[in-house]
Amino acid sequence: MTEIGKVTKIDDEIITIKCRPSPACHSCNGGLCGAKDRELNVRNTRNLPVSVGDYAEIFLPSSQAVMAGFQVFVLPLILFAVFYLAAKHFLGFEGEGPLVLSGLAGLLAGFLFTYIIARGNRKLPEILRVMEEGEILEIAADCSAGGEPAV
Repeated sequence: MTEIGKVTKIDDEIITIKCRPSPACHSCNGGLCGAKDRELNVRNTRNLPVSVGDYAEIFLPSSQAVMAGFQVFVLPLILFAVFYLAAKHFLGFEGEGPLVLSGLAGLLAGFLFTYIIARGNRKLPEILRVMEEGEILEIAADCSAGGEPAV
């Protein structure tokens, strides 16, 4: 999956890029996916000449995006259910209050686990190339005909 974004910060090899949703995101108008402007930290492994204000094309492997979604959404929910059921069957808790608190502890454990894993994970997206101003203007013109520009 490739995206185009504007470089907002450079810190050695780690570069912060602000991305906007692609035109495809605006075509459904559902808004359920939460597509909005976001900042991504990326790596400049190719040592491309990049400066603040440049537009760059970045690459994020689809498998990495799917795994991140699993860690953020699915894992905490699974741990909620596991802690809830474990409190009922193994610890003998009765009543909804203690069971829900146990489930919330599992949810918190899932978010904490995800946070710890994300801090140590340096598998950041990569900059593929720095885009020329003409390319950006062309993309903006193409997108203005069918929706908001992607950049």
